[in-house]
Amino acid sequence: MASNRPDEVEVEFGITLDGESGALIAKVGAGASLTTVRLAWGPGPP
Repeated sequence: MASNRPDEVEVEFGITLDGESGALIAKVGAGASLTTVRLAWGPGPP
């Protein structure tokens, strides 16, 4: 039975960090986004 698992996996993501402070107010934010997922299969057995 042949394996369906990819030979390579590549994941790209971005992270954003924001911060703001004032006299009595502090604000912090963070975010993340998954931008790309690539799966690659090589040639099968000869």
